[in-house]
Amino acid sequence: MTKPKINPPLRTVDIILEALAAICLIYMIVQLIVDYPAISRQVPTHFGSSGTPDAWDNKSSLLIIPVVAIVIYTSLTVLNRYPYIFNYPVPITEKNAIKQYQLAKSLLIALKFTTAGLVLYIQLQTIRVAQEIQSGLGTYFLIIIIIGSFIPIVIYLIIAAKNK
Repeated sequence: MTKPKINPPLRTVDIILEALAAICLIYMIVQLIVDYPAISRQVPTHFGSSGTPDAWDNKSSLLIIPVVAIVIYTSLTVLNRYPYIFNYPVPITEKNAIKQYQLAKSLLIALKFTTAGLVLYIQLQTIRVAQEIQSGLGTYFLIIIIIGSFIPIVIYLIIAAKNK
């Protein structure tokens, strides 16, 4: 059986998360433009599991951060237009397609927002480390990334299973 080729509209919460993700990207670009002249020549390019920098490079490497965030954001936005091509944890039928597609679209939007927020935080902390304001990302950063990445997925799987 083929999945119905429909694209349900976004819910209010999805629109809010979309806007917040876009704001994160815009802020990321503006912040980099504002801070770039004052940043030292060397910036951290990698942080160890403890959150402290363990690799350094030229400050132009900071330009990669918003580019990667924009590519991820754009890719997820395009992908979200075709929910019928996704893989689902439950069989898709005419009866459950709209609900399952909405849930999957919401998941991608939530991941887009958490990714944009985490990448913004990484950029801000990288700039602060380069300016010698901070010494690293912080002790709990790795835990925050893991939780921020997996909680939307776990919530989606639970709700999708309940709405077979």
